[in-house]
Formats: sequence, structure tokens, C-alpha cells
Amino acid sequence: MTDLREYGKQIRQFLKLARELQALNIVEDFENKTLTEIREVLTRRSSPGTGYKDAYPRHGARWEEEEKQHLIALAEAGMLDVDQFAEDHQRRPASVFKYMKKIGLLDKNFNDF
Repeated sequence: MTDLREYGKQIRQFLKLARELQALNIVEDFENKTLTEIREVLTRRSSPGTGYKDAYPRHGARWEEEEKQHLIALAEAGMLDVDQFAEDHQRRPASVFKYMKKIGLLDKNFNDF
């Protein structure tokens, strides 16, 4: 086990912040939650986009040429299931629609997300 004395300052800061967070009462049943559960609650509630990278690892990443061609081929063949495509390529469905508008597969006025 690591000697925690060298991390004393960080541990004290963490414990102080944990007490302050508990006092804010924004995480229900704080005392009985694991650190992971607390992190998930805070991530979800702090900003709508904060958890995207956890749920959609490729969120915000550039579209690769192969990915673009696959999207175009499915759309042109009328076989595109946006939810499935988004899941397969680890992107948000809304991001797929947005990209489809950008490359002209959807009308600029299309707003289904």
C-alpha cells in the first residue's frame, strides 16, 4: 500500500470539498453513495454536455472518411437508422443529424432533434 502521508494536502482538500459538497445537499443520499456514483450524478447535473464523452466516446471527434462514406451510402440507399449508426460509431444521434445537414444529406431546415 502507498504511504499516503506524501499526499496529505490533497487528501485534506478532497475531504474538505466532500464535506462542502454534502452540505450543499445536491446529491441525494450522499453518505451512502460510492465515489463513482457521486461523480456520475455531478457529471449529469452540472452541464448537459458534460457526460457526452462517457456515453459517446467519439463526441466532438472529427468525422473519418470511412465513417462519412458509410453514412452517405446508408442514407442514399434509404437504409439509414440514425440511432443504430450513432451507436455503432459512438456518436450522439443529434450529432449525426447535424452532420447530415452539413454535408447536404438533409435540408438545412430539417429540425428533428
